[in-house]
Amino acid sequence: MASIFGHVAASSAIGYTAFPRNFNTITFLIAGFCAFAPDLDVLAFRFGIPYSSQWGHRGWTHSIVFAIVFGIVITLLYKALSPKNTVGFKTGLFFVLSTLSHPLLDMFTNGGRGCAIWWPFSTERIFFPFRPIQVSPMSVGGFLSEWGIKVLMSELIWIGVPLMALSLIVWWRRKFTIEIQTITGFQKLEPSTLGKAKKAARGTMSRYGYTTLDKYSPCGYAGERILGVFL
Repeated sequence: MASIFGHVAASSAIGYTAFPRNFNTITFLIAGFCAFAPDLDVLAFRFGIPYSSQWGHRGWTHSIVFAIVFGIVITLLYKALSPKNTVGFKTGLFFVLSTLSHPLLDMFTNGGRGCAIWWPFSTERIFFPFRPIQVSPMSVGGFLSEWGIKVLMSELIWIGVPLMALSLIVWWRRKFTIEIQTITGFQKLEPSTLGKAKKAARGTMSRYGYTTLDKYSPCGYAGERILGVFL
């Protein structure tokens, strides 16, 4: 398995890059828990369940089905404890993908058994062909050793750097968001500029969580504040 640091880094990157409006301190913590939760299956060892069992480590909790069901359950619990209409589909999708990121990262590791990603339809344990991430020890003592240092260095290279690069790209695109603010009757937009504004508003604002504004007077004046990214 990857370490808890690698899994939480993945869920954080998912939230920051794909769900900016749903990414806050509370959802960061919940998504981090979702990303870690599949490894609670190590408790199976205490009940004598072998590693090779579908109920053992990297078994049923490391599947797509588990990620969907667990993510939905966590979303419903969060929604029940939150103010009305503040938790929607995107928050749930964020939690599902955070949970799913766990087995996907584990399938890149170089040790242990593969993940039963297709459970319950198949109990086959699967790895990706490319497995550069150093597998993490299951015990705290093992992590506080030379092995743990190797794990952190491996995850920094193969998880940290790609996720930081992705986050920087998204940050750069957001930084260069163009804001057009005009008041009806104050400034008239050229037809070409108006067309770009409309296209940007429709095509990119919803992606970044802003409310799309597409109200224009017949004479070509922009009567609303438009936020868009000219890609």
